[in-house]
Amino acid sequence: FLRRLEHFLQILDDRQTHLLPGAPEAIAALARRMSGDGTPESFFDEVRDRTARVRRYYEELLLSEIDGTG
Repeated sequence: FLRRLEHFLQILDDRQTHLLPGAPEAIAALARRMSGDGTPESFFDEVRDRTARVRRYYEELLLSEIDGTG
């Protein structure tokens, strides 16, 4: 999901970027591209859920390395 989002962002701006657009209509278009009939609200929920999951995985990995269990 996040990699596909990155690709859409880069295609949208025709440049290397990792920033979501600020314009509401650009966010709505991106939400539709990512999930068909997705709304901006559901799109942001999905982005938050996915990034939180990745953060948890990294924290677990890093903590296991620090305490020697990994």
